[in-house]
Amino acid sequence: MDARRWISALLSALAAAGALAACGGDDSKAGAPLSWLEEPTIIVPSTLKHDRILRADVHNDSDHALRVEARAIKVYDDRGRRLKASATFAVGYLHQLYPPTRGPAGGLPDSELERIGRLAKIEPGKSAEVTVSWHEPGGKRTAARIDYGKGSLAIPPHGGKGAEGKQF
Repeated sequence: MDARRWISALLSALAAAGALAACGGDDSKAGAPLSWLEEPTIIVPSTLKHDRILRADVHNDSDHALRVEARAIKVYDDRGRRLKASATFAVGYLHQLYPPTRGPAGGLPDSELERIGRLAKIEPGKSAEVTVSWHEPGGKRTAARIDYGKGSLAIPPHGGKGAEGKQF
């Protein structure tokens, strides 16, 4: 292959790579349907300095209803490693209507899963409250994003809007 063809092939490959790189570039999934309605509040319990509790409203920016299960929510650190986490869409404390060992045949209905915070059905243009807790890893690593299956949300790097060390 002569030099001109080699340079032409190299430039074509670089142009293609540049076009692909322009298609993404962040940790979120392309076209993620949820966004923060406002900046999340992150609480650091005064006696558990490595634990975090994030409370926020998420907004459905898509043109279709979303079904998000709390157990599908995962938290990842800034290196892409999964952290131990829990999530709920419940606004306060409540219990399910069925005993834990004797639920209805076929499992709990969606209406009960929504009521107890295990499921959120978010219509287009609407929002839902979510609470996510996790344990921060040691060292400089920190939680960076919350993945909900159809996309992910960035966790504010400086702890959201206040409540640092808030006692409850």
